[in-house]
Amino acid sequence: MATERYALKVPGAKSASPDVTVLAPFDRKPIATVATADAATIEHALATAHKLYRNRDAWLPLAKRISILEGTASMMKARAEYLAIEAAREGGKPLVDSKVEVARAIDSVRIAIEHLRTQQGEVIPMNVGASSA
Repeated sequence: MATERYALKVPGAKSASPDVTVLAPFDRKPIATVATADAATIEHALATAHKLYRNRDAWLPLAKRISILEGTASMMKARAEYLAIEAAREGGKPLVDSKVEVARAIDSVRIAIEHLRTQQGEVIPMNVGASSA
């Protein structure tokens, strides 16, 4: 199997940290090369995430978030065998265990979809105790 390279995707940041080669524990063959983030890149990513979180007007609508997660689950299901093989290679574990792990991951995405559809949160009442007066 060919090795892949996974780039760092933090918009507006370029890391000075070196790439890491992931090796299979079984035979030490390279699986992939993964970009890493230095402290400045991490700080930039956290600041960007915080800024985006605080701007709720820019959040994706609920239907769009659900659609993205449905697409994610579909892609994972279509690539389940590949994902299981790669997880087994990276983790050095039996393929049957990785297949269970992938199925559980797909199910977790589906649970997130269901949660978005059914759970709209709770409002915590204020001014009901001395500490919130």
